[in-house]
Amino acid sequence: MKNQLPSLETLKLLPRKFYQEPALVLAKKVLGKCLFYKNGPVTTGGMIVETEAYAGPIDKACHAYQA
Repeated sequence: MKNQLPSLETLKLLPRKFYQEPALVLAKKVLGKCLFYKNGPVTTGGMIVETEAYAGPIDKACHAYQA
């Protein structure tokens, strides 16, 4: 059985302010949110179930470490 995503008509866009957070905070906030892309008559999307975030040049796991 497939999980059903909510219809586009029932979803609300998140305001820009939602995204104005440090990456480490935002990574947790977007979990469970739905992301859709519409290209002409075709719409595709899914639910965010995993995220990664880095603290920039001070984070040894980040590509920008000591950049």
